[in-house]
Order: sequence, then structure tokens, then C-alpha cells
Amino acid sequence: MKKLRALDLSLLPEIQSASILIRPAREIEDAITGFAFMHEFYERTQAAIMFVLNTDSESESWRNEAHLRAGLNEFYSLEDAARRAFRRSQQASAVPALSDSRHPLVQVMYMLRHINVHVKPSPTSVHDISVRLNDPEDTREFQWGAVMLAEETASDLLAHSEVRQHYATDDMKNAMDWLLKEQMAFGIGQVLRVGIESYCREVIDALPR
Repeated sequence: MKKLRALDLSLLPEIQSASILIRPAREIEDAITGFAFMHEFYERTQAAIMFVLNTDSESESWRNEAHLRAGLNEFYSLEDAARRAFRRSQQASAVPALSDSRHPLVQVMYMLRHINVHVKPSPTSVHDISVRLNDPEDTREFQWGAVMLAEETASDLLAHSEVRQHYATDDMKNAMDWLLKEQMAFGIGQVLRVGIESYCREVIDALPR
């Protein structure tokens, strides 16, 4: 029997803040841009973040779903971009494979990309949420329409043959329950951003010190 991919559910954070910047977290940006051979990888990281944050409550659902699909495809391309970068630099370390990640969100996004490309688009909806600026002197709350993945996405994922083959059902169910809950804070784009940055950190860990 094929060994199931292990997921570390303790890696799933509570998402407490959001950013509209089309760039990864500062420590990720500094680590990647410190190596010239990682230029393509960095640009693809930016592209993935750009697409997932381009969802808009005023847009038609098919446009939001297209942006998410594009973001998932750019996320999927990061592994190949890292391989090309490591080859060019003659970096001895192996590139972390998306399919080997222990991070549940990386694995969920890996499978969501397959479903959105090969099966069907994941449907979205818009929910009103309350947000505050990161400003201790301005405590006002603002209402904002955030794009969310529909709850049926979980059943679509769990029904996929590759998910059933490679993952423990409870692990993937718990990961999807986390995603559907956390997206209610700032929308699905901010959740997917966390996954993009999580894989970036795995690649950074393989870079020379």
C-alpha cells in the first residue's frame, strides 16, 4: 500500500491580519532577492500573490474564479522555477517538492490547482466582513465584501481520486475546515497568500547559508 502524505496540522495558523501589498512578507523578500538566480522564482511569487488578491466583491464570480485559478497555477509553477534556479546556480540542495510538503495548506492548494484545471472551477461567493486598519489611533470598523470559496469546495476536494489515494481523509477534511473558517476573516485571497509564503519558506530553507 502506498504511503500517505503526512500533514502537520499544527502548522496552520490563525490569520489575524491581511496585506494588500503584491509582494511576500519582508523576510521572504529579503531572503529570495539576496540571490540573483532566484529572480524568476521571486517574480512568480509576486504573480501568484497578485492573482489571488485580485478577487473583488464587485466582480462577476467567473472573474474571481479565474483569478484564483491563475494564482494556483502560478503557485504550482514555483517548484519548477526553483528547480531552474537551483540548476543555474549549481546549488547542491534538492528543491522541496510541493507534494512532499508537510504544510497542510500547501497540499490543499496543490490539490485545488489540479481540481480547478482538470475537473472544474471552485465556485466563489461574497460575504460582508468587518475589518480594522492596523492603526492604534483609528479603531473604526469598516464593512468590506470579501470573496470566499464555496463550502462545496471541501466535498469536491475530498472526492477527488488523487486526494483519496495520497492523503488521510481526516487530515484533508481538517485542513479544509480550517481554510473555510479562516477565509471568513479576510477572504480566500489572504488564506492562499499564506500558502504561497509557506512554500517560499521551504525553498528558502534549501538555499545556501
